[in-house]
Amino acid sequence: SLVGVLALKAARGGFNHLPGKVKGIIDTLNKYNDKKSASKGYVPSVQKEESDNISSDTSKEQQEALNREYDDKSVTLQLENGENKVYHFGINKNKYSKISNNYLYDDGYYCPKCKSELVYSYYQFGHVGSYHCLKCGFNRVNPEYYVSDIDLTNGALTINDTSKIELALKSTHNVYNVLAAYALTNLIGVEPQTICDALNNYLIKNGRVKSFKLGNNKGTLLISKHENSVSYNQNLEYIINKNEECTIFLMVDAISRKYFTSETSWLWDINFELLGNDNVKNIIVTGLYSSDVAERLSYANIDSNKLYVIDDIESAIKYAKENTNNYIYVLTCFSDEKKFTSEV
Repeated sequence: SLVGVLALKAARGGFNHLPGKVKGIIDTLNKYNDKKSASKGYVPSVQKEESDNISSDTSKEQQEALNREYDDKSVTLQLENGENKVYHFGINKNKYSKISNNYLYDDGYYCPKCKSELVYSYYQFGHVGSYHCLKCGFNRVNPEYYVSDIDLTNGALTINDTSKIELALKSTHNVYNVLAAYALTNLIGVEPQTICDALNNYLIKNGRVKSFKLGNNKGTLLISKHENSVSYNQNLEYIINKNEECTIFLMVDAISRKYFTSETSWLWDINFELLGNDNVKNIIVTGLYSSDVAERLSYANIDSNKLYVIDDIESAIKYAKENTNNYIYVLTCFSDEKKFTSEV
């Protein structure tokens, strides 16, 4: 294949295993903090896992290059002093950009370089946006690859003012995925129109988005990483922006596949207040930690009449099948997804 894939666990310090000079092109996406339990105490590398794409079929001129998202301060700092040539990609200010961080958990407050307060011109989501430090000058610069226009309602984006791509998954986070793929393939010599044709309405195949049918109702399972508020928030925003009546199925049964923890304070970092939207008709909560989730929701200004807490997962799925007459969104993590998909 033209592009090989190397998956590094940045959440576990994956960048520490890279040699000082990389042969090929590495595509570096956002990094978002998990709760401390996921890092085993190594706070600086408490980050969301990311995919790094390396091409061994590049020309000499294209080798030893890093393609990184420049809207993320953590990515910027991590690769700032490397020996490789760096290309940047990011999303310009648009109608979906925000002037303040509307997340409960603010991971962008401090400059990762000098620890002073960061100032943002705008946010895309979480700590991702246009930032600069008044003390040391650490900042986002203008990227070589940028999204100049986004229309999440109709599912379209424009890259570098000319390349138009249609979106299958209409979310800002997916815009970054598409932009990263575009930048990488263009760097290895693929023509822009060829890239656009390949990426039009492309739906990621890594299992994070799955369609299903439960009874007479269609639905989508959206992997929402436990212990990671950005992952949940992006999916909640995607659901609300669809502007259609729906049922939410929240399942937290095993917090991680890799270790045991019963620590659930991360639930309070998630913007569950979004579920107070009138289009959310029912919320079904299930799993070992259903009581913890229900307690968090009780503080989110959500109508208690549309909340159903059913500890047993099979019983919750049966209830959803028999009592739902709209689209179903399942929010859960890799550790729990098969407990739902095996029943539909």
